[in-house]
Amino acid sequence: MKIAFFDVSPQEEGHIRKAGMECALFRESLKKGRAADWEIISTTTASHISRAVLETLPKLRMVATRSTGFDHIDLEECRKKNIIVCNTPFYGETAVAEHTIALMLAISRKICEANARAKNNGFSAEGLCGFDLNKKTLGIIGAGSIGKAVIRIASAFGMNILAYDLKKDKKLGKKIRYAALGELLKKSDIISLHAPLNAETRHIINRESISKMRSKAVIINTARGELIDTNALLDALNKGKISAAGLDVLENEAEIKKKGIPKDIGKQIKKGKIIMTPHNAFNSTEAIKRRTNTTASNIKSFMKNKPINVIK
Repeated sequence: MKIAFFDVSPQEEGHIRKAGMECALFRESLKKGRAADWEIISTTTASHISRAVLETLPKLRMVATRSTGFDHIDLEECRKKNIIVCNTPFYGETAVAEHTIALMLAISRKICEANARAKNNGFSAEGLCGFDLNKKTLGIIGAGSIGKAVIRIASAFGMNILAYDLKKDKKLGKKIRYAALGELLKKSDIISLHAPLNAETRHIINRESISKMRSKAVIINTARGELIDTNALLDALNKGKISAAGLDVLENEAEIKKKGIPKDIGKQIKKGKIIMTPHNAFNSTEAIKRRTNTTASNIKSFMKNKPINVIK
């Protein structure tokens, strides 16, 4: 079978080669008309597998996305064309969870401001008083594998945990408390997003939901940028309703990569109200290796007519 990997980073290439598959590797994203003869393609969320793209891939039989999320793929069109879609469901739970906690700590202990002062040869702690995570209430929206990993780490800090998820895990329910979304918004000091992006979760953080939050609450997002209405968040930061946000993802990331961070977001970064990383939570050496190995297993299993990690 003709196999092509797109969105290949330098650190991925070696792992892909070691997987022993005969395939073509491309640094760039998959675009319309780019790969008409491929039977199997592997991409990240940087490539949008739309209906228009699929129309130019008449021989395509499988999409192996190197991501947990799959909102960048037109699943309905894939089903119509009998194209199997597989993901990598657990590769990044540790990496993303640790990055989530890192953003919390950076905000709670003013790490970025302190480091900037040190870079300018300053060694004063004035104005750098932070707050403890211990005894604070953490609200987890989306208690899947990544959300659970965050809960494990946050519990070690002595945080009180509330979780909102449509699917409740009985074992997890014995350790933390599930809550309705409204209660979670009202009672949480820090809210961390780990939900998939779909019609129900798009802009789950909006003007209405923010109005229900505690004054000076903190929002963390390492999931999908579209879970937050950016304008509503910026307005809340300007008015002091929200004290800070730790963001690894943003709405319209493809456009931001081309044009740079919007000025209104940049202003909040300069003020220290937004701490941002460039969709980097997944990006650890171990996670990349796990992702590549899982993708290789997905492809090899499909070629043996025994597909695994299939998105239904």
